[in-house]
Amino acid sequence: MPAKSTTRPAAEKAARPSSTKPAAKKPGGAAGAKAGKKAGKKAGKKAGKKAGKKAGKRRPESTSASKPAKKSARTPAKRPATKPATKPAKAVTKAAKKAATKPAKAVTKAGTKAVTKAATTAVTTRSSAPAKTPTQTATRAAKATLRIPLEQARALWCRKQGLTRPASSGGLDHAALLESHGCLRTLGGVDVYFAIRARAPGATRASIDAACEAGAIRVTPAARGCIYLAPARHVADYMALAAALQRPRTDRDLARAGATRDEVDVLAATALEVITRRGAPLTTAELRAALPASALRSLGDAGKRVGLSSLLPVALRELEFTGRIERALAGGRLDTERYLWRPAARAVGALDVGDLALPLAAIAHRCLEWFAPITVKQLATWIGVSQRDIKAALAGMQVLPVTIEGHADEAWLLARDLDELVELREAPPREYLFLPFADTLLAIHDGPAVHVDPAHHGVRVKTWGGRGKEEPLGAVNHLGHRPLLLGDRMVGLWEYSPRTQTVVARLFDGAPPRGTKAALATGCQQLAAFIRDELEHARSFSLDTDERVQARADELSA
Repeated sequence: MPAKSTTRPAAEKAARPSSTKPAAKKPGGAAGAKAGKKAGKKAGKKAGKKAGKKAGKRRPESTSASKPAKKSARTPAKRPATKPATKPAKAVTKAAKKAATKPAKAVTKAGTKAVTKAATTAVTTRSSAPAKTPTQTATRAAKATLRIPLEQARALWCRKQGLTRPASSGGLDHAALLESHGCLRTLGGVDVYFAIRARAPGATRASIDAACEAGAIRVTPAARGCIYLAPARHVADYMALAAALQRPRTDRDLARAGATRDEVDVLAATALEVITRRGAPLTTAELRAALPASALRSLGDAGKRVGLSSLLPVALRELEFTGRIERALAGGRLDTERYLWRPAARAVGALDVGDLALPLAAIAHRCLEWFAPITVKQLATWIGVSQRDIKAALAGMQVLPVTIEGHADEAWLLARDLDELVELREAPPREYLFLPFADTLLAIHDGPAVHVDPAHHGVRVKTWGGRGKEEPLGAVNHLGHRPLLLGDRMVGLWEYSPRTQTVVARLFDGAPPRGTKAALATGCQQLAAFIRDELEHARSFSLDTDERVQARADELSA
């Protein structure tokens, strides 16, 4: 035993009389034999420890050799091979603690086994793929880094937005279309119809309006508090998000206007009673006239400074957020910002209007289904929350980081979509797509530049809200004209001319690519007939006019 070998020589030395010729100096003597044996034990133990460390780092090997090995059979040394086995667990624990602040570590180091397995498989099995396919490298920690060209990301964006293989007219389900490809912005104009037709060419105005009236799809406050057309199943989350975003701002405005929440609650109860008793949907003006004179009070100059002449708009929002009333379309059409209020005919689910985390997690996950790969900043901007909130939401999901060459160093993709992205090697079919003003495809990824050939980035175009200002296409965030795509590339602009009742298109190259001239002419004719016969106008938003529409068409014809 180690204790015996260390204490025995000291005891013998104390009991032995001193001598002028120590036995240790006698060659071949007993002391020399003991010293040699002790040195052998020490050397053997050291050699065994060194061999153990080496085996732990590489792989188990046979270490049976010499006498010290026999001694180690009775007193086994520590096995360093067990030490590296604990490192992955420590790495997982450490990364898991940082999951809330660094989603990448939460997924690639500590997260789901399925994600790691999928990423590792992609790295190990596709490393010999042609240069045009995604290239992946694995770090020592088995962390997969996916790097893809912009062309591949663009193709996936179009597929996720339903623009690769637009739905046919047969058996069209508008709610399923929005659930699969995302909610659509309504601006009080006809562009929401264009957005649906780009994804489902067989859709008619009557079929879309009927789906709204039936409640399958609904107009609702959603991202950033703006009004969107969404499937009924998603309305509860959008209401909760809009309420959580607006509550703090509303409370500040009420305080500045000298009003209280109690006043709002009393007015909301009175308004609900009037709406329920009337039996027919009411406009905001009709409801105001039907309320008792004592129910409303003017907020005076203090209210005007914060944009509140009375508490009625706040009361209506509270009733809508809590699912007690709902919007109906004035005239039964989507091209309006005039809404009717009626008792809620369909439950929207339980809403916690003070909690942001729950609806945000659901909406952020859907955004990854519709828009990925997408950056944290883009998600935060589109939804209307902070990047910190988005990172917290991503930390609870199975996502992977993606580098998009020439666009984003770190974008995010659902892990389950990895195989779809890696196998995606073909651009969308070369079909013309007449997108609406402010279509989500272009708005979500920092403007149209990523969809435009770099050779055309210098083309000067009108910007939205710029009062006639022109900017290079590569720097524009919001176009002043409607975009025209060929496949996944934006190749020009289009508008409708009320005077000639035709669709006017201007291509950046001056002429359509070879073999596509007839397809462009057919697309323009079909869209012009839809606008003329079904929509009856082409105004983009509630304050737009036919004169402005014609002016935009003339700009493209010049």
